[in-house]
Amino acid sequence: MLPSPKTEEDVRAADGPTIAEMIRHEVDHVTHALSRRIHAAEDYLQDHALNAQYNAKMAGRRAVSAVRANPLPTGLLALGVGLILAAIVVPKRHA
Repeated sequence: MLPSPKTEEDVRAADGPTIAEMIRHEVDHVTHALSRRIHAAEDYLQDHALNAQYNAKMAGRRAVSAVRANPLPTGLLALGVGLILAAIVVPKRHA
């Protein structure tokens, strides 16, 4: 009796996975690993952005509170900074 011809599945089972299957497995593995890292980076950046936003908001509130608590010194400081900037920016006239 002649041996029956082997099917593709019989050959694959005997020889192991095909190159295409091995490549597909590796691509799936790398895709999954990259996806995990991207999600971790996204979470990290989102946390830091929220923290920066909160810190900026609190700094603004502290500045407003300081100005309200000390209006005269703050006004004089602003006037002094304005005069210094004007001296730097405005060209001097030579007579």
